[in-house]
Amino acid sequence: MLAGLSLSQSSLTGWLLTGVLVALGGVFMQAWLAASHRPPALSLSFRPLVAHVLDANGAERPLRCTRLSVYPWLMVLHAELAANKRQIIVLLPDSLADASGDQWRQLLVWAKLMRRQIALD
Repeated sequence: MLAGLSLSQSSLTGWLLTGVLVALGGVFMQAWLAASHRPPALSLSFRPLVAHVLDANGAERPLRCTRLSVYPWLMVLHAELAANKRQIIVLLPDSLADASGDQWRQLLVWAKLMRRQIALD
């Protein structure tokens, strides 16, 4: 809405306005598609400290964390799957299947330990 309001107040006309509207529509469409993807199911373990992604068949594929940002309300995993496929996984407390406080706290502990391991590598 803000983008539309700002465009209505601008002095753009004709082809320039049409080009900006098309580009803005493309940005909105890309954001909509990115937001519609569900995060993959993760399997985390403390001993050994590893992460796996569960595919549709329930098989575990190794997940290698390359960077990890941890906040009390947000976690961002920069990861590599097999064949150097990179993926960014964003987790919020309510994005867990069982959105209990204990499960989120365990995930925060795992993430802090994983950050230390990444720093040592």
